[in-house]
Amino acid sequence: MKEISKKKTRTRLFTGLLILCSLSAFAFWIVGNQKETVGFFDVQMPTFYDGIPLDHYQVETLEVQPNQILGGLIGSFGVPTNKQYQVIEACRPVFNVRAIREGQTFRVFKDPITCAPRWLIYEPNAYRSYRIHLLDPVHVEEIARPVNQVIQQRAGVIESSLWNALVNGNIPSPLIIGLEDALECAVDFHHLQQGDKFRMIYEEDQLEGKRIGLGKIQAVEFVQEDSTYYAFYYEKDSIKGYYDFKGRPMRSLFLKAPVKFSRISSHFSHSRLHPVLKIRRAHLGTDFAAPYGTEILATASGTVIAATRSGGNGNYVKIKHNSTYSTQYLHMQRIAKGMRPGTHVRQGQVIGYVGATGLATGPHVCYRFWKNGRQVNPRREKFPESKPMPERYLPEFEAYRDQVLTSLRAIPYEPKVKKKVVETPKQEIVKP
Repeated sequence: MKEISKKKTRTRLFTGLLILCSLSAFAFWIVGNQKETVGFFDVQMPTFYDGIPLDHYQVETLEVQPNQILGGLIGSFGVPTNKQYQVIEACRPVFNVRAIREGQTFRVFKDPITCAPRWLIYEPNAYRSYRIHLLDPVHVEEIARPVNQVIQQRAGVIESSLWNALVNGNIPSPLIIGLEDALECAVDFHHLQQGDKFRMIYEEDQLEGKRIGLGKIQAVEFVQEDSTYYAFYYEKDSIKGYYDFKGRPMRSLFLKAPVKFSRISSHFSHSRLHPVLKIRRAHLGTDFAAPYGTEILATASGTVIAATRSGGNGNYVKIKHNSTYSTQYLHMQRIAKGMRPGTHVRQGQVIGYVGATGLATGPHVCYRFWKNGRQVNPRREKFPESKPMPERYLPEFEAYRDQVLTSLRAIPYEPKVKKKVVETPKQEIVKP
């Protein structure tokens, strides 16, 4: 009898362990599927937004309007008057309450029964938020969101414009800026031709699988007719920026143009029909047409020697770069703050905004270029090449370049395929 009792005990223990394992597995399955079972019903587990369970509150999303400040905002959320000061004071050490801007988002979490606000989420951008706890004691927490940086690869073939090539290649439009920055001293983006093509590797910031921002372009290849240009981003000690195939900085003495995303509306000429005066006269500058208010950039570092308004030139800035070169920027809508004789400006710094002051028929900047006191066409000038990075960095740079180059050259071009329609007596057959 004792033997039978022992067998029954072992059987019960084994059965109990089996049931326990099964229940554990079932529990893990429930957690993995974010559901729990009550009777015969599946109940969805609560979802969270920056740590707050959405199912427990009524949530309202509000966008900051022009000239709204934190005090007025929290009052409109239903925060009691006697608590508004506490909220503002709790926020001050955590974020700049004066930095709240139009278009930013607030989410209000309210009690579903009383409609009293319990939490606020302030979202200045997609990378972080601030969770404001409205119950005593009022406090604020910064939430750093789990952003992943993903390396993306894209290629494009220019059929009509760089913009269309980016669209056809499913490339985010802000990369135009990065593409120009990386290649601005090598590629003339005002003279792109059909058949020019490019490949690039760039960084993309993602939150929950969705793009929320772009990082830098790591490498780009641009093919124009018989020439191929490369730019590699490299950073080591004091070395930082884009370098060409041989390790020379991609920043030249002068930028190709004083405005981005523009077109040349009038070239340098010794005899041009003036659009306003209707007479032929020399036009010793290059006109870049762009919308009103477009930023005008200093094409090289230097010292401002004039920032004023004068007759047909309208508002203008003139910069002396060295004993040889000076540049002038005419017809500005307005001159940027701080521009006065003696001010030092760096290459790419905003010095004014596109307008049509003076003798001008539309918004543009007339870019004038002096060499040894004589106006010349900068597009015909050959400037000294930049010196390579110090030799001690070259072996490591070249190893990095070759590694990235292998990935870059493996990116396939995917030009837009046009469908051809072949007519037959009975029907139209569409062939790819």
